[in-house]
Amino acid sequence: MLHFAPAGNWLFLPRRGNSCRIPAENQGLRKCGPACYAQHLLHSVFFIAMAAAVPAARLTAALQQPSAVRIACPPTTEKNSMPDQQDGRRFQIPRSRRLTWDLLWFHRRIPLCPHERQLQLQAVAAARADCSVRISWAAIFMRTTGLLSAEFPELRQIWYRWPWAHLYQHPHSVGILTVQREMNGEAWLFWGRIVSPESLQLTEIQQRIDQFRERPPGEVFSRMLQLAALPFPLRRLVWWWNLNLATSGRARRLGTFFLSTLAGQGAEIPLPPSVQTACLSWGPLRADQTCRFTLAYDHRVFDGMLASRMLARIQELLDQQIAAELQQLSCSG
Repeated sequence: MLHFAPAGNWLFLPRRGNSCRIPAENQGLRKCGPACYAQHLLHSVFFIAMAAAVPAARLTAALQQPSAVRIACPPTTEKNSMPDQQDGRRFQIPRSRRLTWDLLWFHRRIPLCPHERQLQLQAVAAARADCSVRISWAAIFMRTTGLLSAEFPELRQIWYRWPWAHLYQHPHSVGILTVQREMNGEAWLFWGRIVSPESLQLTEIQQRIDQFRERPPGEVFSRMLQLAALPFPLRRLVWWWNLNLATSGRARRLGTFFLSTLAGQGAEIPLPPSVQTACLSWGPLRADQTCRFTLAYDHRVFDGMLASRMLARIQELLDQQIAAELQQLSCSG
């Protein structure tokens, strides 16, 4: 027996004859023929689409008005009362979880293979401590991976499986950084995009990361919020189009490499879910100024021997170029 989601205070349930609305307090399951099931299914699809489209239209209109107040998203310490109200009930997937749900679905189709290396960060940590401005480890690894992508074009290549198996190589790298923000009492996972980090200074990369973490999400992640507001079929269609048909557009929107870490929380992510050719993560900095660094790569694009060379080159870039740039910042300050 089909059971459709409630619309307002009414439940759309199948019954014999014409469709009717049954109050929630009188939920009775009745026998129904195939034609009635089809009719109720169409009604349910219509109301679900309307329920999803109206908030999306309102959100789009608000984002298109410069003078309007966009999504309010200051951090809040108040406890969200929704989990208590949802005890013992089924409820809709929150918008804050929809994009992560989509990412996990498409991530399953990418054969990522992780390689690890213990990075010696004594020189970088000492130069970073002497800087007059704060440079986060995320900015350091973002620039390092950008420089690495300039030397290894395989990091800028993307595997396409449709309409036939082929590769596309982007002219420059686009880094994606995972950013968690709290908005309206819910934790959202966003992906900040930094174009050509190899051509940016550490301070410029840090400024962009600060914008991801401090500016209202409605300003810096407006496209992602609009995507999360779309109904399920349209949202998955947008993802599929960008992953299977778009070439340069996929690199611009989804990036060529992916950074994710929980080192600041004292935890590690051995294999973060991603849809890029390369996914990089690092753990907490130990007392001896070392950390475990992970490079997960699409095994269809290159092999483990090249990944090992990339990890060794990351160590060289950190010891030489990145440490020198940090020392220049300390001298200029």
